[in-house]
Amino acid sequence: MIFMKRLLLRLLGTAALVLVLLALPTGCTTTVVPPAKVQRPVKVYLLDHGITPSLVLPAKGGQMVRYMYGDWEWYARGNQNAWRGFLALFVPTQGALGRDEFPAVKSADALRDALAVGFDEVFEIEVERERAAALSRDIEEQFNSAADTSLWNEGNRARFAHHPQNYTYFGNSNHKVAEWLRELGCETRGPAFHSRWIVKRDTSDKEGRPPGRP
Repeated sequence: MIFMKRLLLRLLGTAALVLVLLALPTGCTTTVVPPAKVQRPVKVYLLDHGITPSLVLPAKGGQMVRYMYGDWEWYARGNQNAWRGFLALFVPTQGALGRDEFPAVKSADALRDALAVGFDEVFEIEVERERAAALSRDIEEQFNSAADTSLWNEGNRARFAHHPQNYTYFGNSNHKVAEWLRELGCETRGPAFHSRWIVKRDTSDKEGRPPGRP
């Protein structure tokens, strides 16, 4: 009985904090500052799908791979009901690592034709080629180490495998993509709780906007 009371209080406390954060959308914008000096540049793409982001990295053989992270049941198995959403927000659950490989593109605009999933915004970012290759190797190693758990999700157009990190609201898909961006040499500013992104392309106050936006 004492354990259940403590668990309930913990869940209520977490729920209250999440509701406060959800009520502050402007404070949850994450700013990405690409590396100022790049010796051997390569383009990567940050995609905003509305409530979740993904990251596109170059791969071998003229390919690109879109990577994403999320709750296993929600993203991989497609169990997107209210109860599953509650668990994904308030209880640590099995993490999922997704990948979708496709022929390489040369611009952000071309991604809309190359990908079978939609997205609201796309940000083109230049980073060091070596850092992009290193991150790609690390993610691929994580995916391959759990390949026996993998399954295809048609809605997300990606194959998912178990990720060693549990999914929670305080360690969600936006946090993971922000972590990947930092490994690419970018600076991230903001809590990264929600998929609200801005890219500052230089040291001025001008903010990078998605292609086609003023």
